Amino acid sequence: MFDRWASCEFSTDAGTRLASDRTSFYDPISYHQGSVWPLFTGWVSVAEYRTGHTLSAYDHLMQNANLTWSQDLGNVTELLSGQFFQPLGRSSAHQLWSSAMVISPVVRGLFGLTWDAQAGTLSVTPHLPADWQNASIRNVPFGNARLDLKFTRSASDLVVEAIHAPPAMRLASRAPGACVQAGTLHIPLPEVEIAIGHQLPAFGEETRQLKVLDQKMSAHRLELTLAGIGGVRYSLLLRENVANLKVHANGASIGDLNHGLRPVSVEFP
Repeated sequence: MFDRWASCEFSTDAGTRLASDRTSFYDPISYHQGSVWPLFTGWVSVAEYRTGHTLSAYDHLMQNANLTWSQDLGNVTELLSGQFFQPLGRSSAHQLWSSAMVISPVVRGLFGLTWDAQAGTLSVTPHLPADWQNASIRNVPFGNARLDLKFTRSASDLVVEAIHAPPAMRLASRAPGACVQAGTLHIPLPEVEIAIGHQLPAFGEETRQLKVLDQKMSAHRLELTLAGIGGVRYSLLLRENVANLKVHANGASIGDLNHGLRPVSVEFP
């Protein structure tokens, strides 16, 4: 089901349809039978982050985030056409549940925050995009206090620092191999990571962007299942978190290393 949600069967370049375009009752301007709701796009993103489909999750997250510039600035619309990038005429231009689904995937997915104030624990299991060197969150609530979180890539670790944290608060993580050293959380990074660019399509355009249907990480190997349009070349970025790797690709071409990132090109026949 996750493969299908990530594919163009459900996923347009501006969000996720409520229904598959392969059903007999599909209608791209129907309120419940084929339009795109940012609410559902956000739910899919959170679910993808929780199950390791992080590239598709970030794609769906950024579709919602970029909608804040597409109509009434700072607001996210209620629903869009399931076929073309176009908010529907009857759509509320400022829909609170759509705006909330920018925040929820960021907080609970991208940064992976989970609170347990009674136990004094803030769990942080982040999935930063491969082309992000650092990030920070300010004014994170914890009980009656507020703190800042700072994320920094350092060699093969992602380092998480809690600033202005209450003395009794402890950092934790569900990430394999994560440990706390002197109050700072260290999360091991995989040997390689992939980043995919994200932007909304031109107004009125149909689905054309690259889709990541599945991703699998194992020892010395990252396997992606991609979908795209025949005859189109797509660009990605590869980050190396370990020095002196001998990286090669099947089904793609890799360019020269530049500031820790390599361009990757995939062309569909």
